[in-house]
Amino acid sequence: MSLEVFINHIPGETRLAVTDDGRLVDLVIARDHEATILDNIYLGRIEKVVAGLNAAFVDIGQYTSGFLAAADGQIFDRNAEKPKPVSVLFNEGDTVLVQVTREASEGKGPKLSTRLNLTGRTIVLTPGRPSISISKSITDEGERQRLEQAL
Repeated sequence: MSLEVFINHIPGETRLAVTDDGRLVDLVIARDHEATILDNIYLGRIEKVVAGLNAAFVDIGQYTSGFLAAADGQIFDRNAEKPKPVSVLFNEGDTVLVQVTREASEGKGPKLSTRLNLTGRTIVLTPGRPSISISKSITDEGERQRLEQAL
């Protein structure tokens, strides 16, 4: 296993590539003018609960509130048949730990979830879940088995 990291910076853009034995395993392109909040975790405050949407709007300190659907606001529960109504889960003013699952788009705030995922290069840790998952980016079955055995 020979890991190499390549970084290329030009005005306005930085590129980072990770190779393993000459094969590309990760590529990140960051543009200076495109600040991303995707996958960021925030301690937010419920601003408004909208029963008709079965969702809540959450202040995460950005220019617009995030959208938290009731289905994305539940802790991992293998036995849950259907999501609880948002009015049962949250009240205005409650604080909630959320992760951005989709960037804001025109006229809409970022989509949020309380199902946090801490993603590394090879594993994914989901608090509240009974196990650690192997990243979907690991496609080699032998490597997946090796990592599962190591866990």
